Amino acid sequence: METVNLILGIIASIASIAAAVISLQNKQEIESIKKSLSDNSQTATGQVATNVVGSNNSANIHASR
Repeated sequence: METVNLILGIIASIASIAAAVISLQNKQEIESIKKSLSDNSQTATGQVATNVVGSNNSANIHASR
């Protein structure tokens, strides 16, 4: 019975280490995706109230005074 517990403990430890390695890889990939998406942004500024309405990857700016 102790042998079974020892084997299960070793298997659990190996699975834990593998999960930690996979999570670190995923974290790095997510950070690279976030960085690439943060460069793809638009800003609208002006002296008046600006409404930006977009569809199909285009934007129409309506300014009201």
